[in-house]
Amino acid sequence: MSPEDRFIQIQNTMAAFSPHYRQKMQAVLQEAKYEHPDWLLSFMALGVDPEPLTVEVFHSIAPYTNINTQREYLQQTAARGFLQSVGEDAYRLTDNGRFWINAFFSATGEALAALELPLPAADLTGLADLLERIIVGTETAVTPANKAFFHMSRRTDPGPNTPAMLRIDQYLTDLLRYRDDAHIAAWQPLGVSGHGWEAFTAIWKNGPLTAAELAERFTQRNHSAADYTSGLEPFVAQSWLEINSEPAFAITTSGRMVRAEVENRTNEYYFVGWQALTEDEQNKLHNLLQKLFEQLQRLTAVAVWPIANGALGAAGPLYADKTQPIMQAYGLNQPGLFFTLWQGLGIEPLPVSTVNFARRFPYANPNLYAERLQALTAAGFVTKTGNTSDYAVTDAGREAYFAVDNAFTDTLSALELLPQAESEQLTTLLAAVVERSATQDDGTDKWCIGCSRSMHRNDADAGLVRVDEYLDDLNAYRDDAHLAAYAPYELSGPAMEAFTLLWKDGLNTAAALQERLEFRGNSVEIYSAALQELVAKGWATKTDNAFKLTSNGQE
Repeated sequence: MSPEDRFIQIQNTMAAFSPHYRQKMQAVLQEAKYEHPDWLLSFMALGVDPEPLTVEVFHSIAPYTNINTQREYLQQTAARGFLQSVGEDAYRLTDNGRFWINAFFSATGEALAALELPLPAADLTGLADLLERIIVGTETAVTPANKAFFHMSRRTDPGPNTPAMLRIDQYLTDLLRYRDDAHIAAWQPLGVSGHGWEAFTAIWKNGPLTAAELAERFTQRNHSAADYTSGLEPFVAQSWLEINSEPAFAITTSGRMVRAEVENRTNEYYFVGWQALTEDEQNKLHNLLQKLFEQLQRLTAVAVWPIANGALGAAGPLYADKTQPIMQAYGLNQPGLFFTLWQGLGIEPLPVSTVNFARRFPYANPNLYAERLQALTAAGFVTKTGNTSDYAVTDAGREAYFAVDNAFTDTLSALELLPQAESEQLTTLLAAVVERSATQDDGTDKWCIGCSRSMHRNDADAGLVRVDEYLDDLNAYRDDAHLAAYAPYELSGPAMEAFTLLWKDGLNTAAALQERLEFRGNSVEIYSAALQELVAKGWATKTDNAFKLTSNGQE
């Protein structure tokens, strides 16, 4: 495994932790009324306590930003009551500042302590112990001498007797912050400035850039174009950069060699602590981190799904007053008719039939869809094809559907519930999840998500319309996954649903199931047979006309 891949694995695993405590962390940030960069400076002040946090220390850890800007940041955070001045450009935490930064880390610990264990306890403890040995090796290494950000990070260690998940989160955080120390130690001996080095790296990665382009690219650093010109003079003098005709700074062959040497030296410093592990232990670490990453992602999906599904349902009241009159005008306001027409369009060009409806919705009585298709036929919205049990949507059916759908999309398009940047970010993230779900080889047949995606509108639609489409897709893919999980057990649709409701809600009689699921069109007799399927599997037992899950059923 290359050094780059090792570091990326650390980054990815750390990122997989974030969703599990972000909400609690943000609650503290809001209650404390932190502004930029109050949290960072409070953390740094805690990290050097009882010594004061000076602008020189701040700049040594973050040498890429204008030091005068950093001086202003310290003054602003003090003005908001989180720091107090104890000398020229020197600050310590106030009682208020200490309270909120400690509350922040306590919230993180509480969230992780409440999280379902993503791996067996022995695996988590083993992973924490391996990471701890790397941390100790890093801490005791002679080179690099300055590990300021790493040492700040270590100050928030909850201790060796805390749960393994908290230890792992701490150690991964330490290793991420130490990467900055290692990189700074690797380039500083060259005698160049921080903003000059950052600009040099940008040119190495992206090609020739002017000083003005660099100032625009790094606006948050508050350096002018003139600052970048002077900051890059040593690189030009050493022939690591040259100025072309634009005039822009371009990297030379010797510059690439220097940049590669610094990257190698960064890795040498960064992985010094890993020498505490044997090759087999490093492989074990890699495997455990991969498993943890995958399981944390799974737990994130489990937590996010109810929110996504809730968002899908919450959209209904936003457009109902626009779509309901149109549905009524077309006679589609009877229970299930518009839904059946919509799903039928998703099934095409395959036959619209009770068989194909049952592929996604095996829980309902097939006669229910047969009755709806007959009603749609009478309205002229579908027509029978050669096979008497197959149907196709007519032009009149498409007209009716799109009349309703256009009212729906017009309403959603007019809403601005999120800033444009956040809306675009949400759309991009959902698109990536949907694409992965639709294309990955995971044992599902993709029938449901395929039907859903076939109903996507044109590319001009954006915002909430596109978000709604992607949420529909994920809802459909949930059905694919659910049906695939049940497939090996060969249960009927009513038995699948009865099993879930017996387990989840304690509905333990056929009559209770029929009452709850009346919209499925199934009789009490059908649910009696469904419950008997569970008994035959050894998943339930019957006593006095009521059913109860067995231990096998619970598992």
